[in-house]
Amino acid sequence: MESMSVLERLSELLPALPPGLIEAWGQLVLFAVPVCLYLAAVVLPFVVLYGLIRAHFGRRSLLERCSRQQARFANFLNWLFLVCFVGLGLSKVVPYETFPPLYQAGLYLSAGLLVGGTIIWTVVVAAWKPLRGWPVLHGFLAFLTGSSLACLPIIGLILGRVALQGTELPQENDLQTLIDLLLPSASDPFWLYFGLIHFLEVASAGALGLFWLLVRRKIDDFGRDYYVFAANWCGEWAAWGGWFSLIMAGVLCFMLQTQDLLTLENQGALLFVAALFAALLIPSVIWTVIARSATPMRHKIGMIFSLLLLIVAIANSGVLVLL
Repeated sequence: MESMSVLERLSELLPALPPGLIEAWGQLVLFAVPVCLYLAAVVLPFVVLYGLIRAHFGRRSLLERCSRQQARFANFLNWLFLVCFVGLGLSKVVPYETFPPLYQAGLYLSAGLLVGGTIIWTVVVAAWKPLRGWPVLHGFLAFLTGSSLACLPIIGLILGRVALQGTELPQENDLQTLIDLLLPSASDPFWLYFGLIHFLEVASAGALGLFWLLVRRKIDDFGRDYYVFAANWCGEWAAWGGWFSLIMAGVLCFMLQTQDLLTLENQGALLFVAALFAALLIPSVIWTVIARSATPMRHKIGMIFSLLLLIVAIANSGVLVLL
């Protein structure tokens, strides 16, 4: 008798789930890893901008050093995604040439924003010291980079919603029809999901910022005081993002249930929703502890465990669309 995979056993235990959902969840978890990395890359320029602004009001050296360290991390992530994006385009693994014109336009716009944001941020990191004498320009470039990168998940969410609904795309260049197609009504759960993704961006930036501190601890020997400050700061960002993501997920599930789009009487759906809340609640508690700790770098296991749970939470957020 052939041995059964874990996913197959789980599928048997949860027969009420839609066919193939467990397998789809497994794929979503793997996909959630690069998503988490990109969500962090979106917010890190804004984290740096906030640090630069606060540096003018106190603890200038620590804030500037932390901002610069996180800026280098963001630059690494930007180039990583740019190389992957170019690789996918050249290999034609994704048959983008067969996409409808609307999706092709979104893809090309995303590529342009990613290239532009990466180049600008590379200039920011390379010219960090000269830009210190131009704080307004420094902050503007950080804001411009973050805004450029933030457009990619927005484009993905809007076009993904259209694709999932199977809406027929307009054949004529009717601007009003296109706007009505792309922008849902104010009562649509899409806007809550939109908010959830953005708070997950903040949580991802803080969580991966903590992970980056662990990676760079022995390479960038800035002293104990710096790493206490930096870990508290990243933990604070992660905690705020985690708690607001938890609230937004609760409101979203409530709206989906009231609109009969989510049935919690289904044990399988209830399991995924409960796992989503647990995967947001536990890391939020850990990040809050780290943010208030006098020795935050001792919470290494907590930093890694909370990051893994955040990846699960991102995957389960995707499951909400499939249920």
